[in-house]
Amino acid sequence: FTFAEVPDSGQQHVLKNNLSYNSENKLNGVAVSTNNSWNGFIVSANDFLSLDSAFAKQARNSNGCLPETDFLRLKETSSLVNAGIDLGLQFYGNAPDIGAFEWKGVTAIERLSNLPKLITLESNFPNPFNPSTTIPFTLNSEMYVKLTVFNIIGQEVKTLVDERRPSGKYCIRFDASGFPSGVYFYKLIAGNENLIHKMILMH
Repeated sequence: FTFAEVPDSGQQHVLKNNLSYNSENKLNGVAVSTNNSWNGFIVSANDFLSLDSAFAKQARNSNGCLPETDFLRLKETSSLVNAGIDLGLQFYGNAPDIGAFEWKGVTAIERLSNLPKLITLESNFPNPFNPSTTIPFTLNSEMYVKLTVFNIIGQEVKTLVDERRPSGKYCIRFDASGFPSGVYFYKLIAGNENLIHKMILMH
């Protein structure tokens, strides 16, 4: 993590629940750093199920989402499990884990008790992006779905999904090649829900 310079805007970099392993972090003096792996934790290879980067090169699942592997996932015994701070995102256990993934050893009953609401629209990743990004959403029953992208003045510029889909999690890729830089919105219409998120294209 390198945020060595103070932003010209005068705002602060805020880093929470991040994991850095076997590397050096460079943060400026006004950055806010809370519940990260470098805030009082010792991180070693024994914290992870696997450090084999070959897992990161596997093909995506048929629904467009990344495959679930052991790469960079924490062991149950890691001190980084339940060591994060609640940021309003879904987690298992008493608190979020530090890093990109929640510990995968939760039971089926625990997962069912933490199911999302009927329809969820998640933040795209990466964001900001150039030229493509992935938009995840979840359905808990079969329904008609429309996922569209709008520019800053409300004009529809791209339809990504327009069909009935069964329940499950989907990861839809948006390729913005040829689109100008700026703020865009993506809107999910599913059942009686209308959900909107913002994303930023930066060339």
